Amino acid sequence: MLCGADNSDATLHTQLWIDPAEEFFQYTHTGDPVDVTFGVKELKVIIPFLAFLAFCEGCEVNIHIFFEKAGE
Repeated sequence: MLCGADNSDATLHTQLWIDPAEEFFQYTHTGDPVDVTFGVKELKVIIPFLAFLAFCEGCEVNIHIFFEKAGE
């Protein structure tokens, strides 16, 4: 999706939505829904993480990921 009132802005925004009930065995969230935003610089961290997730899925093993607050 391209953002900008006159579409002259060449900024490209992509969006991904997942349903935690369908993708995770157990999902607990207290509080208001949140959006997670990743910048391009973080792709060097995200891509290896996605490769790790694909590896775990291929091995049919579960992983546990815990997030407490922004930045942790």
